[in-house]
Amino acid sequence: MKNPPPILTVHGLWNRGPEAWLLRRRLKRLTGRPVLQFRYPSVARGFSRNAERLASSIEQGPGPVDLVGHSLGGLLVMEAIRRVGAGAVRRVVLLAAPVRGSASARRLMSLSPGGRRAVGESAEALVRGVDLSVPPGVEVGMIAGSGAMGMGGLLG
Repeated sequence: MKNPPPILTVHGLWNRGPEAWLLRRRLKRLTGRPVLQFRYPSVARGFSRNAERLASSIEQGPGPVDLVGHSLGGLLVMEAIRRVGAGAVRRVVLLAAPVRGSASARRLMSLSPGGRRAVGESAEALVRGVDLSVPPGVEVGMIAGSGAMGMGGLLG
């Protein structure tokens, strides 16, 4: 039997991945597939550089992957899938990803210079959003709630 394609999760701003351990555990249990995690410095490194690292991880991986990106991680996923070769990604699920830009990030950055530092090197992508064009053969779905949680709850 062929190895099942892995699922790669990508965390959001200010996270490092442990906050999504339950999601990864459930995905593994429900799908029987390996669930890997991509970690990146969401504040200290630029968006484009993080997207390039993600694209490289996808291309060097064990085969076509499914991606789950939360918040800023979803923006990285959308940017990375345009940088990888055909067939490297099968499906994408975005969880509360501000694909058209984040009002909360704009508001935080307007409060003080400290707000800009808190958002860090990903500020531009969070403010403007990302290109939503998708390579042929990649399925994309999005889950977005109606309640303000996280940064949206504080600054919404």
